[in-house]
Amino acid sequence: MPLISIVLRRSIYTSCSTNNIDWPSNKQKVPRIGRKWLKLFLKQHSEVVRRKSQNVNPARATNLNKFLVDHYFDTLTQAMTEMGVMGKPHLIFNMDEKRCQLTVHKEPVILIRKGIRKVPFVAPEHAENFTIVSCENALG
Repeated sequence: MPLISIVLRRSIYTSCSTNNIDWPSNKQKVPRIGRKWLKLFLKQHSEVVRRKSQNVNPARATNLNKFLVDHYFDTLTQAMTEMGVMGKPHLIFNMDEKRCQLTVHKEPVILIRKGIRKVPFVAPEHAENFTIVSCENALG
């Protein structure tokens, strides 16, 4: 689970309160430190950057692991060899579906190590959507 800035700010607040560390914004009624602290923290730690996350369906997140992906491609290679289509792209067709959401949910901004571009964020599905289906030949 990626780190969201508000979670970091609340954790720092809790840590400082527990260890009796005083700072000017300690008198706030909101149990977190301010945005200015986070801005200065990010400035001092250039290896941590803010990125927009990408929402991932919880079921897809649990099924996307090395073992299952390797098993899928081993099974695919075996099936293509048995059917005699290995190396014959004109006989291979792919049907794909793409789900498009009609309602847009704002992805949270998270904190992540610099250099990482795509960041999955498991989010529940609560949106209306429609599906586009296409079928293509392996030759293009």
